[in-house]
Amino acid sequence: MAENKKGFVLYADLIHTVNQLPDGKAGLLFKHILSYVNDENPTSKDLVVNISFEPIKQQLKRDLKKYESICERNKLNGAKGGRPSNPKEPKKPSGLSGNPKEPKKPDTDTDTDTDTDTVMDIKEKIFNFRKELLRLNIESNIVDDWLKVRMKKKASNTLTAFKAIESQIKNSGLSANECIKQAVENSWAGFKVEWIKNNKPKQDYKISDNPITGRAKHIY
Repeated sequence: MAENKKGFVLYADLIHTVNQLPDGKAGLLFKHILSYVNDENPTSKDLVVNISFEPIKQQLKRDLKKYESICERNKLNGAKGGRPSNPKEPKKPSGLSGNPKEPKKPDTDTDTDTDTDTVMDIKEKIFNFRKELLRLNIESNIVDDWLKVRMKKKASNTLTAFKAIESQIKNSGLSANECIKQAVENSWAGFKVEWIKNNKPKQDYKISDNPITGRAKHIY
């Protein structure tokens, strides 16, 4: 953080990331942010914290550059005697004589003049677990029920977890909707092909005549 800068900005849309983290991970993320803005150069072995912090880190860097740019601009204006007055308007008395001894600094540390493109960049970097499940054509009510199961069991809704689940769904031979529906019905926080096989009812068979003996046989 720049010298004499006592604050920083956390944007409201960060809630979309934090809400998908277990409370413990969210706490680690916030501590990591505070350590970073205090120039402690934190490192973490937690993949979830690192992935969540990266877009926040990039935004903090952009905000710092804007802050330094404003400081430099005010410094130059102070050296030139301040901002030029408008000749069409009468000069208002300020009660001060001469130029200030030190350049004026920004009015506040919490400038929020972020342009639309910057906000969109942040949103694109935030992984949305629910949105990706819906992309697999899973019914929204099933997705919401499963997210409740995962939250109760403190499962992390990360990109890594999603890719592993998506791979298992593809290998199951079933639709994504059916796979996640079974996960909800059985209170599974995740999904694996072998769980379906182990969960298959034993009475799931049909009866067919044996063409040789004429006796009925069971086909599983």
